[in-house]
Amino acid sequence: MRLDFGIKALIINKEGRFLAVHKSGQQSPLLELPGGRMQFGETIEEALIREIQEETGLTVEPVSVLSTWNYMKKTRDFQVAGLIYKVTVGDFSAFKLSEEHDAYYWLTFEELDKLVPHFKESLLKALPLS
Repeated sequence: MRLDFGIKALIINKEGRFLAVHKSGQQSPLLELPGGRMQFGETIEEALIREIQEETGLTVEPVSVLSTWNYMKKTRDFQVAGLIYKVTVGDFSAFKLSEEHDAYYWLTFEELDKLVPHFKESLLKALPLS
């Protein structure tokens, strides 16, 4: 059995849409929020900044914790629990999707059904966003 701690970012552009990404090799069309796993010795904020930089090329500034999330693999031998942070981005021109993902979308909050269930539910708990 394995338990990891994950950190995700809600990145909202000037049009009020948020960034969602599709993991390379995933057969499901459902999307996730950018982010990843915390490494030993990192703070949560350091992990968030590093993961977003690696996955998108963007430099983010954590603003606040929006929600928690939890994923349990169907085999029940692997679990990830984590936080979703609202972040700001100073410059979107550095955006470049890593090879870890094969597509990205700027979604409206009416399109939450395009997300995997645990992120959809977490964002619904956080709405309206402050």
